[in-house]
Amino acid sequence: MNGHRLQLLADSAAIMRALIADIDAARGSVRLEFYIWYPGGFVDDLVVALARAARRGIACTVLMDSLGSRPFLRSLAVERLRQAGVEVVEVLPVNPLRALFVRFDLRDHRKIAVIDRRIAYTGSMNIADPRFFKQDAGVGEWVDAMVRIEGPAGGVLEAVSLTLTSLQTGTPFAPPSPPELPAPGTGHVQIFPSGPQASVVRIDALLLAAIYAARREIVLTTPYFVPGEALLTALRSAALRGVRVVLIVPE
Repeated sequence: MNGHRLQLLADSAAIMRALIADIDAARGSVRLEFYIWYPGGFVDDLVVALARAARRGIACTVLMDSLGSRPFLRSLAVERLRQAGVEVVEVLPVNPLRALFVRFDLRDHRKIAVIDRRIAYTGSMNIADPRFFKQDAGVGEWVDAMVRIEGPAGGVLEAVSLTLTSLQTGTPFAPPSPPELPAPGTGHVQIFPSGPQASVVRIDALLLAAIYAARREIVLTTPYFVPGEALLTALRSAALRGVRVVLIVPE
């Protein structure tokens, strides 16, 4: 899709400031779907902003993974959101009884925020302040990046998120049409949803196509690198044909 303005945000505090500003400016809807919600730091500011938006009549929905967001789901922050009118959806609930019938290792790792179906965020950051999150793990602070997107992809990202709400709650899947607005920019965006229900592994296919098409440089930055043979072969052949291949992973 064409007609987007894209902004790369590579600092967690800056990402949260921008997201809160967009929520404060929302006119119709706010939708957040993240694997981890963890109370403390700037996350408390986000909770206040969501409650503030809901109280002024904005339709606010937040999705959080049952396992990744367990501390948040047991915190007072959830009640503050619900009391303000924010819809809280616990995704893929985990309990001993369900473990007998479903795979509890299938988790919702998406990071999506959509405001008014025209502004969206996606990338690596969870709803957790790195100054507070898992400080006893001895690995320092998380490093993340998000892209702020203005344009029609916001409506598509919202539709992707709505599929999970429909799956979790049983409500019909009926994504609203995105607003018809002038194009804020000229950037192209393509959305690739993934999950165990998909018949075609599109992200794998996309990565392989991009690697085989590379002529000068490939840079992969990922917290988890567990490649299959097809991806390893593609990276090796790129390096053998003279492409500079850089892999960045945490120690």
